[in-house]
Amino acid sequence: GISVESSVEASSKTPKSAAVKSLQRRFLAVFWLLRCADWLQGPYFYEVYASKLFGGKPASMGVISKLFLTGFASTAVFGPFVGRAADARGRKLGTLAFTALYAVGACSTKSPVLWALLLGRVASGIGTSLLFSAPESWLVGEAQTTEGAMDYLGDTFGMAYAGDSLVAIAAGQLAALAASKRGPTGPFELSVGFLGLGALLTSLLWKENVADTSSSSSKQPSIKEAVDVIRADPKIIMVGATQSLFEAAMYIFVLQWPPAISKAVSSAFAGVSTSTATATPYGTVFSCFMASCLLGSTMFGFLGNVMGCATETSASFMLALATVAMGGAAFFTSPLNTMVTGMPLLGALV
Repeated sequence: GISVESSVEASSKTPKSAAVKSLQRRFLAVFWLLRCADWLQGPYFYEVYASKLFGGKPASMGVISKLFLTGFASTAVFGPFVGRAADARGRKLGTLAFTALYAVGACSTKSPVLWALLLGRVASGIGTSLLFSAPESWLVGEAQTTEGAMDYLGDTFGMAYAGDSLVAIAAGQLAALAASKRGPTGPFELSVGFLGLGALLTSLLWKENVADTSSSSSKQPSIKEAVDVIRADPKIIMVGATQSLFEAAMYIFVLQWPPAISKAVSSAFAGVSTSTATATPYGTVFSCFMASCLLGSTMFGFLGNVMGCATETSASFMLALATVAMGGAAFFTSPLNTMVTGMPLLGALV
């Protein structure tokens, strides 16, 4: 029965040794600091660039959109190469490189010069590729050389991302506090502090590891070979299409929600004296979004583990729910938002 299977599974794990616990502490301490540094920059991304003046005029949505897209273009172009470089040169070095690149991007927000802001976005884009590859690769590499750690690798990642949701919620509040003291660049300045602390702990607590090439061919798989694998399996294409459609809507939403909230706050406080009116609470709204993400993850687990829903059913339900939620806002706004509403719906149909 289930109890017998659970007992067998539990007995197959080695007792968690002091070395495994130490590895978990060293990884989680660094991982959460770096994630906090990343989350801190989210709530005021739009505001920090909207506050810039170019040619004596405030930055337009077109300029802000280009800055936004520059970061993603940088990730797309350099991502395949920096991941390999981190494996070859060292995952610890890759993590330290992330902190340096992201700090450059954060510091660039202090500049009033457009080309400096663009370079900062390029640096941040490269750093993002490292953030989502180097630390986790380091953990896997260390787990392979630590007795019993592979048995708890899933648990470690589970703790990392469960804690990441809470870190994101807290980061929204910290960003709001920093912005109230230092203006829209305040959260980015605070982010540099977390990056510095993360780099310090990485230097002190982590030892270097690189990809093990002793048991594999010296020829690394090429991007063309990866594309061939994707083309050969329709299921991979369908998963990629679903993910792309949903994330297309999500990232447009990420860019559009700050000006929408700002406009709503301005309308709500129209005619109110300056002393009574309040600044747009980007940090608080961001924390609410992150709390909703945590709720969504919990709901997904509940539907699968308790209700017994298939993953495909749960995913379709959640994508349809996202479509309804966006539709409620888009119905009274622009055609662009109506188009965004259709993207998760297409994802649900796929």
